[in-house]
Amino acid sequence: MRARVDGMNQTMVCLIAARPGQPGGKSQTEDTQEMTVVTQPALSDRTGSGESEGALDRPDDIHVYLPEIWAVHARHFPRKDAIVCGADRLSWRDFDQAMNRLANALHARGLGRDDKVAVLLGNEVMTIPVMFGVVKARACLVPLSAMLTPDQLAHLITDSGATTLIVAPGLIDRIAPVRERLDRVAPDRFVVLGPEQPGWTAYDAFLGEAPATQPPVRYALDDPFNIIYSSGTT
Repeated sequence: MRARVDGMNQTMVCLIAARPGQPGGKSQTEDTQEMTVVTQPALSDRTGSGESEGALDRPDDIHVYLPEIWAVHARHFPRKDAIVCGADRLSWRDFDQAMNRLANALHARGLGRDDKVAVLLGNEVMTIPVMFGVVKARACLVPLSAMLTPDQLAHLITDSGATTLIVAPGLIDRIAPVRERLDRVAPDRFVVLGPEQPGWTAYDAFLGEAPATQPPVRYALDDPFNIIYSSGTT
């Protein structure tokens, strides 16, 4: 992941490499697609033009947190592109609502600060809302690489303490050989980002009736954001 700043606009470009030799015989280069998250100039309604969502109930906290900034972007630029992934696009309003639904679904299950949610996803438009939806719930994100072996994935999921796992449909075969070792993940928290599959809860079913409004959580500067496993080059 790299960030590029162009004047007052910030663009975050995420490159998520698929593992060489995936079905279809494509190479890693062919499977790698650029995903762009486009942000407008940073805005804070808490400094002169009103209040950002989530700030009204904590006037003693002067900090503005990322989930609040995303909500401000959604309110001021609802139709502008937030994510561009190939031909797929997601507006700021849809991006924020997608994050909110996952955050509320996690919150309804009692997940929040210090709870770990692991994600094993590829290059698709919903990858970023899922990752940041975990953050909006005040849970800790554990991003996993599609280039790891099943044994390596099992080790990282167990070591991180993740209790929920969200996986792309094309990557559940990486989990199948080691699923029995993931005893901290409850059976109904093996979630596939697509239709239901044997042993996996469909993402839409996991969301259920979760609302698309801001989750009822309060953020703090010492909230764990994510756990990244790196060989030292990240």
